[in-house]
Amino acid sequence: MKKKSQSKSNELRKTKDKLKTQLIKQSVSKSIKHSKDSDIAHASSLGPLLTLSQKIEASFNLETFPDDAFKALEQLNLELSFQDFESAIGQWLLDLPELPNQVNLYNAFGEPSISLFNNDKFSVDVYFWRTNDTVIHSHGFRGAFKVLFGQSLHEEFNVETTNNLTRQSALNLISVQAAHPADSDVLSSKIMKSKIEILKTGDTRTILPGMDLVHRVLHLDNPTVTLCIRTVNDKALSQWHHLSSGISYQQRNLEELTIKQILYVQFLFESNPANAKNYLNEMLGLISVATQLAVYEGLFHDEFGLDPETTYFMIDHMRTRFEDLKWFGQYESHYKKMTQSLFEVHASTGSLKLLAHGINSGYSVEEIKQLLKSITKEDLSSLCQKLLSEDPIFNEEHYDLQQETIINFAKGVADPKSKSSRKVVHEH
Repeated sequence: MKKKSQSKSNELRKTKDKLKTQLIKQSVSKSIKHSKDSDIAHASSLGPLLTLSQKIEASFNLETFPDDAFKALEQLNLELSFQDFESAIGQWLLDLPELPNQVNLYNAFGEPSISLFNNDKFSVDVYFWRTNDTVIHSHGFRGAFKVLFGQSLHEEFNVETTNNLTRQSALNLISVQAAHPADSDVLSSKIMKSKIEILKTGDTRTILPGMDLVHRVLHLDNPTVTLCIRTVNDKALSQWHHLSSGISYQQRNLEELTIKQILYVQFLFESNPANAKNYLNEMLGLISVATQLAVYEGLFHDEFGLDPETTYFMIDHMRTRFEDLKWFGQYESHYKKMTQSLFEVHASTGSLKLLAHGINSGYSVEEIKQLLKSITKEDLSSLCQKLLSEDPIFNEEHYDLQQETIINFAKGVADPKSKSSRKVVHEH
């Protein structure tokens, strides 16, 4: 009896094990099928984006490229919620065996930016935006962009350039479109706002080369997502930044040689600061003024991974070297004024960010009212009161001045005939 009982027990255990194995196989099979279905779903949902380049690649023409890119984006119909889009892009990155060449590898432009296609003639790029906004700039490329999700303030400008600031003489350079020699990459300029508009989801705009489009984009929703089709290696063009203090300068990408020289300064500084200073002077003498500005900005943004002591040493030395030069004074003046402006990027809502930006930029009450109409039903007076309570937008050093600026603007809202309803502060 004992043996029979044991035999039945063994048979029962074998049956359970067999059933368990079958269930595991079924589960694994379902999991694999779900994974494949999921991959197919992600690929198919991004299909319109991933095949966008095909419409342009077959008939690539540099002269008609902005119009071609605009038409391709206008015809794009992406039927995805933001959550589905976010998931699809994430899965695409995980499944991808090799990434296309990236136009922006790091978060210098976009948070992040992802090149979906790049054939060294043009690229298709997705830009995610959290808090970064663009400065006033003209382009070293051409193409078009489309708002996929969110909304943005879009400002266009006319820029008149006059003389070469690095030689401090009137050269009558009236266009930044032409390729300038190395010593003509910093110019005196005057900026005038020509157009302001709110871009909504689905809106598309052309990117014209050089001075044909000077603009700035302020992203009102967090996150905002834009899609851009643009040329790559458009060697006849250069990217320029334009500051309200009266200076325009070419945005240079640092060569590997320059970066290595910067890192070598740190090596020298750790053992002999005097040698590091001499070496830094020699290095700066070999590069253009705009490239020196790129180094200066890179130090502030900690792009080189230097230790703090070397970073401070280099910044202080460059300030001393440039302090008596007109172009550097105008450059520093712009950023000094920005510390007195409201930190609009820290506003808690898009409407408050727009209001803070309008006050910073000297918009009239009527201009701000018209812009706000398209993004909120809240009246301007109540938004001014809320802005006064937005602690993150204030600089402690200039808190009283910034509060007073908002209060004066609010008075202009209440009394449109007052001076406060007109221009308030400088363009920044």
